[in-house]
Amino acid sequence: MERKTQSDVNLFEQSIKEYRAAGSGDMEKKRKSQLLRSLLIRSVVIALCIGLLGYSVYSIADTFINNYRSEQAYAEIRAEDSISPDYVKPAEDMPEPNHLPTVLELLDAGGEFDDYVPQETKTVSSDTGARYKRIYRNFLAQADLYPDMYAWIYMTDTNINYPVMKSDDNNFYLLHNYKGEAFRAGSIMADYRTGDDFYSNRNVIIYGHNMKNGSMFRSLKVWCGSAASKKLTSRSQIEIYTREGVYIYKILSYYIDDKYEYERPFFKSTYDYLNYLDMIYDKSIVKTKRAYDEDSRICTLVTCTNGTDGDSRHIVHGIFDTFYTF
Repeated sequence: MERKTQSDVNLFEQSIKEYRAAGSGDMEKKRKSQLLRSLLIRSVVIALCIGLLGYSVYSIADTFINNYRSEQAYAEIRAEDSISPDYVKPAEDMPEPNHLPTVLELLDAGGEFDDYVPQETKTVSSDTGARYKRIYRNFLAQADLYPDMYAWIYMTDTNINYPVMKSDDNNFYLLHNYKGEAFRAGSIMADYRTGDDFYSNRNVIIYGHNMKNGSMFRSLKVWCGSAASKKLTSRSQIEIYTREGVYIYKILSYYIDDKYEYERPFFKSTYDYLNYLDMIYDKSIVKTKRAYDEDSRICTLVTCTNGTDGDSRHIVHGIFDTFYTF
């Protein structure tokens, strides 16, 4: 049997130490590699979080500044708050004829005579009348500066007080203000199919964004969701100012809809129109008990609900009640 010398033992022990040292070095390298990888991952995650935070802060600041600038732009062209004591009279350009023709006069005319159009005389308080005149005159001044300004809309019990723009499509003023400047809040706008002769429209459709800062048509959502909606339905009115004068609408119907059935400026026949009026009246959350017929004229205010489906809309229909001129 071969005997190991002390030299052999020393060599063996040395090799074991070297092996262990090599293994320990590999483990140290592996540990350092894992640590480095962990530090890199953490650094990337932290950088992403900082980037997302920075982007969020930028987005919030940008939205705030954009909304502020947008509201400032509209505030610049609203009528002054000062109230004139002037009293507003009913329209003078929509009067009855000088007298109601007699039977003999009708026979003598052979059918060639002006239609008799009864005009109901209504009065308003001096404060309300002053508001009509103030907004009307301001609208005329602004419409002379901005040709696309079709009308001005004011709704009581809300903060809706904006120009109504109209262009060749329903896209431009979705993201532009009345000056044509790009703004996310856009403008209140009439459907591009709306006729220039305002009263000739059976249904004037007006759109506006539902802005979270309360501007544009956000008030419609608040109005529809109010606990006092029944009372508001009976007292609120929509005022649309045109070059001819101010058209006053009472609330006929309001509801939430995702079928776009409200979006009809034209009708095939009187029967078709009456069916439409029946439909929007039946959908109303509160039954207003307001009468309507084939001669009725309505306006339709539309804004998004900002729901998850993206299609739901708050719809408020007004029915024409009174016209004033100045």
